[in-house]
Amino acid sequence: MALFEKKTCDICGNKLGLSGRLKAADGTVCKACAARLSPWTGDQKGATLHELRRQLVLREANRQLVADFDTSRSYGDTERICMDAGRRQFMIVRTDNVTLENPDVIPYDKVVDCSCTVEEDRVEDLQKDEKGKSVSFDPPQYHYLFDFIVTIRVRDFPFDTLTFRLNKDSVGIHGGADGIPAAERDACADYRRYVHAAEEIDGILTFRPGAGGQTPPTAGAPDGPAGSGLPE
Repeated sequence: MALFEKKTCDICGNKLGLSGRLKAADGTVCKACAARLSPWTGDQKGATLHELRRQLVLREANRQLVADFDTSRSYGDTERICMDAGRRQFMIVRTDNVTLENPDVIPYDKVVDCSCTVEEDRVEDLQKDEKGKSVSFDPPQYHYLFDFIVTIRVRDFPFDTLTFRLNKDSVGIHGGADGIPAAERDACADYRRYVHAAEEIDGILTFRPGAGGQTPPTAGAPDGPAGSGLPE
């Protein structure tokens, strides 16, 4: 037996590279096959070869769904959630080449729930003293950075959670040591824009036609940035 035995992928049969391979529960998968899996499925170390093969079949079928996708509305900056109102489905896009990316297309009725978390970070503003050293203001001054994280839970997919950030750059608002008053925060156009975008996403994904007492959600102009078309 050779000292270094050649090994092949248990799915496609091609030679395994030295890096990027996926160790499944009952075999090993090459870098190329692993790259075709959905990015939402995580590291997949506990998956079986049968499960991985099934996922790859679904991913290939997904390519036609992407080709047929008709974006009626999109939200977000770098990561964008695109809606196909006619087919009642969505996908989260991270690149400019959706054919190569093959983002998972998910029907609205597979959504369990949708939520938005506003993450906040406080940074102190500093000034230079007569020696050029950075020192605090008196009293201290701060600015607050906000990021808008959307989490969507789904069913009947190899993954159950999709989490992405609506904004590319954090929304900054100046405030004091005790934080920012709600009225001042809500007066910030960018802050309000992302909150409205998150509310629209939730309304679209969780609306069920025919449900008693529900009315269809409204949206701004199609294909704009997060919250475009909304009143400032």
